[in-house]
Amino acid sequence: MKQKQGACGIERSKNMNQTVAIEILHDMYFITKLFEIQSRMDDKWLRDYYTKIAVPYLSIVLHECLQAGVLDKKESDKDAMKLLKSIRQRVVKLAPTGSSDSIKHFMDTMGIDFEHYCFDLQIALNEFNQRDLYDISFTYYDLLQGTEDMKIFDSLIKIPLQIVESILTSEPLCKHRTEIILLFQNIYSDIANIVSAKISLHKYPYASSVFFKHSKFDKDDKVAVLYYYTLVKQGLLIDVLIPESVEEAIDIFDTVRAKCKFRAVIIENIGQFLKCARTSLTEEMCHKINAAMDSNFFSRNRSIKNNIHYKTITEFDKTDIQKIYIQQELYLKTVLDIFEDKIKYNVGWGYKIIRFIADKTDETMIEVRKMNPERKKLEDVSIEEWEGARTRLSIKNRK
Repeated sequence: MKQKQGACGIERSKNMNQTVAIEILHDMYFITKLFEIQSRMDDKWLRDYYTKIAVPYLSIVLHECLQAGVLDKKESDKDAMKLLKSIRQRVVKLAPTGSSDSIKHFMDTMGIDFEHYCFDLQIALNEFNQRDLYDISFTYYDLLQGTEDMKIFDSLIKIPLQIVESILTSEPLCKHRTEIILLFQNIYSDIANIVSAKISLHKYPYASSVFFKHSKFDKDDKVAVLYYYTLVKQGLLIDVLIPESVEEAIDIFDTVRAKCKFRAVIIENIGQFLKCARTSLTEEMCHKINAAMDSNFFSRNRSIKNNIHYKTITEFDKTDIQKIYIQQELYLKTVLDIFEDKIKYNVGWGYKIIRFIADKTDETMIEVRKMNPERKKLEDVSIEEWEGARTRLSIKNRK
């Protein structure tokens, strides 16, 4: 995917005013900062968590840059374009209803079974507080897993990195480029160390059949909780994972606007879902959200979300952005509290005994260990290894 050349690495066409260019730069720096912090971490699951924020937002930004003519479509790799579109569609538009073909597909791929006990999910808990659930392996299960997909994004991440680098080599910052780069590197390292001291993630296989408090909880509602939980938690944790820091005194490196837009995308997706679904969960969500929020929040949040399109930008000053950002936190906290009231998870001794037996007797795990004896636990097995083992077993069973 080739980047058009121009001021700060961005094409300044007749259709792009300074406001649009700065909006894109804010988004590019947000992605760059996520990547730079992540690359300084040792915890593989925490790095994976950052990836699940950076890659979807990168997909949105690059897709919109292509639509706005900032990046050259003719030079774009077809596989990359297809993957960008799929991930953008997932986070911006897909509603987790039972009639969705996409939802049905990756539920089948995961083997989700709400009726029978099997380890069909993976949940990520903070080891410093095992009541703190960060991630459910559902929303992007069928994406961001293959080696080829990640190779594509390893190449695409270079675009925001190069754009930020081009800012540092332009006037007036280029005069202090070395000092600024060193300052930024120290900031990224400090943040990585601070976050790592608070969060240490570990993934546990879990059964969706016992993940919900009430067995009669509607299936579509269960799917909605599984789909949105990670997105809502990411929106709430974004200030912890990528806090404001001294470089944001330079307006180009402000991340609050991008973080506000990140939250707005999630909230708008939930809003679209609530409009088309009619269940006990959605009724409860509508009631509690409407009771918590100011009436003018929704239109303002929608305007922030629509700024992903770049062709026209609705401008908000810093005070407005901060007000909307605080309201977004209240919205997301309201939704998370509802979700938390519906689920239960415990990785105590009872769970560990069941896990030990399952790891020793599960036929797929046994098949995995035939190829790689070092694989002792399910969470150590990659998606590719697991699917390969299942394919081999399927072939054996047909003989």
